[in-house]
Amino acid sequence: MKKMMAFFALIACAFAAQPLPQITIEQNRIACFRKSWLEDSVQFGIRRDVMSMNSYISMKRCVVIPRTVAARQLGQYTTSAQFLLGGKKLWISKDALRKEAAEEATGKETL
Repeated sequence: MKKMMAFFALIACAFAAQPLPQITIEQNRIACFRKSWLEDSVQFGIRRDVMSMNSYISMKRCVVIPRTVAARQLGQYTTSAQFLLGGKKLWISKDALRKEAAEEATGKETL
């Protein structure tokens, strides 16, 4: 049992030591604190529902990224990416990532 615990501790340390890849987020993009809120915000955009989007922003479910920023990527999925910015975990649509950064993050290399 002790050997198994030591093995898992070694694996955990190896993964924890890996630096998080960096991504670049374009300015004036919406990022949300939950993936479901991001999905809602995408629907608001499709329906051009400005009132609902403003409501999510005022309730601090989502924020507008005011300028192009670099952030640490936590994960990337089919249509979205999770990232760490200022100690907060956020979700953003993959189209908000700078094009070359998105291609590299999903390709062979990471930033």
